[in-house]
Amino acid sequence: MPLFHRSFILSLVMVLCTISVTSAQSLETMLSEAREKVHSQDYQGALLVYEAVIERNPDTIEALTGKARVLSWMGNYVESRIAYDKALLFSPDNIEALTGKADTYAWDKDYPKAIHVLEPAIKKHPDNREVLIRYARYHLWSGKYKDAGRYAEFILKQNPLDEDAI
Repeated sequence: MPLFHRSFILSLVMVLCTISVTSAQSLETMLSEAREKVHSQDYQGALLVYEAVIERNPDTIEALTGKARVLSWMGNYVESRIAYDKALLFSPDNIEALTGKADTYAWDKDYPKAIHVLEPAIKKHPDNREVLIRYARYHLWSGKYKDAGRYAEFILKQNPLDEDAI
C-alpha cells in the first residue's frame, strides 16, 4: 500500500475515533443536563433532553428510563409505560424499568397489573429490596394482606429496621 494511502487511512481512523469520543462525551453531558433538570423539577426540559439522547442513541437505557420516569411524574402513565417497554427490550431484567412500570400501574390504582409486572423481577431478583417492598405494598393495597405480610417479613429478615416494611 502506498505511503499516501496508509497515512490517509490512518488520519481517517483518528478522525473517526475523535468523533466517537466526542459523541460519547456529549451524550454524557446531555444525560447530566437531563439529571440536573429533573433535580430542579424542570420535567418538560428533562423530557426534551432525554428525547434528544434517544434520537441519537435509541438504546440508551438511562435516557429511556429517565424519559419514562419523567412522563410518569407528569401523569402520562401510558406514554411512560411505552418508554419503559422500550428500555426492557434492550435490558429485560432492568430493575429500574420493571419497578418504574409497576409504579405507573399502582399510581393508576391497577394493583393486579403492578403485581404482574413485578413477577419476573421477583423471580430473577428475589433479594432486591426495591422489588420486594413494591411487591409487598401492591399486595397490601390490593387487599392481599397475607401475601403482603409474607414479603414484608422477608424484607425485615434482611433488615429488621427497614421502616418501609414495618
